[in-house]
Amino acid sequence: MSKKRNLFFIIEHLEPVLGRWVWFEYKHASKIVGRENLIFTNVKNWKEAKKLAELGSVFNKSVRELPFSQRKMVVLDPNAKKLLEPKDFRKIIYALMSTIQLLFPLLSRW
Repeated sequence: MSKKRNLFFIIEHLEPVLGRWVWFEYKHASKIVGRENLIFTNVKNWKEAKKLAELGSVFNKSVRELPFSQRKMVVLDPNAKKLLEPKDFRKIIYALMSTIQLLFPLLSRW
């Protein structure tokens, strides 16, 4: 029997404020992946950080400043040339996304 491995989802918070729409998106993400598997980064406002702590772990620094292993991270990019496959997640611990993925048409901020 194989040991279950956690996959952590990191959301790099790029919005100037935590608006109602973004809050609902984050809330749904937490419900889908589980509070224990969701990490918010780049949350500068302490009131927003307190609110987001209901949904997952919160850091005020950007994901780029935190000690997450980039070798064990995949950036979920809707503009990527290659589609991800289950085998791509064998060595992955972190899946990184940002709030820009909620927008259409997409705005590239990376």
